[in-house]
Amino acid sequence: MSFFALALSLAIRDGSAILEVRDDGVGFDPNAISLRPEGRGHGLLGIRERLNAVGGSVQINSAPGRGTELEISVPLEV
Repeated sequence: MSFFALALSLAIRDGSAILEVRDDGVGFDPNAISLRPEGRGHGLLGIRERLNAVGGSVQINSAPGRGTELEISVPLEV
């Protein structure tokens, strides 16, 4: 069995809630994946669609062999 480290961070910055998710897993090439590959889930596409609906965004930083970092930003309403 393999174990990977996962780190979560939540902050309020510039009027937005910022969630950072990092792992030290196997990573992937974000440019090499389709948003709706046949027979696959809709994870990244679903994240982007939900964030777009509330004015948010996601940045994905990953590469094979070096883990993945997501930065999710959601504006806070005042």
